[in-house]
Amino acid sequence: MPHQLTQRDVKHLARCLTLLGDANIHLDAAAEPADIEDAILDDLDAFREAPMTTLLGLRGPHNAPLIDSVVHSVPQTDNAFVHLLDYIALAAKALRAELREVAVFPDPDNIETGSLRLRVGEWDVTDIDIPAGSSGSAGIADAELAIIGALMPLDAEAVTFQAPQGVGVVLADVVPGTPQASMQAVFTAIEAEL
Repeated sequence: MPHQLTQRDVKHLARCLTLLGDANIHLDAAAEPADIEDAILDDLDAFREAPMTTLLGLRGPHNAPLIDSVVHSVPQTDNAFVHLLDYIALAAKALRAELREVAVFPDPDNIETGSLRLRVGEWDVTDIDIPAGSSGSAGIADAELAIIGALMPLDAEAVTFQAPQGVGVVLADVVPGTPQASMQAVFTAIEAEL
């Protein structure tokens, strides 16, 4: 593993951070610039191949995204509700959602199925079904997308993709006043790497 980034790597990183900064997307409050460099060095080949998507898929020492406004998939557990509750907490923080309540309604005859109810803000309530067999990736993925939809502001846009590290990523335009052209430039950079 190289011990430092090359000038070209630093140039790509600066370009990505500038694009993100123009769209009001920055390092997570708990992250430091050295965390970004360390994480890139852990998977330098992926960064050189796809710098923006790799950057957005980076996780810090506590397995949290290093960039704000980003939601990563979380490791699946044996219990769909536990998995989705973890995901809701991470997504609400990243999307700056005013999550007021989460209620779990397991089915009486199967605690692995049922529904979740999310209350965002004063009045917005969304019910999300957890069908039988949802411990598989398709059911969980559908529920995760429904959670993102419930937590995002109505006028926000988002892109979902698989980062080179194998992490599912959602990047959302959730900062009020973000120039649309700046957010579109980020989305275009992501699309160019997929």
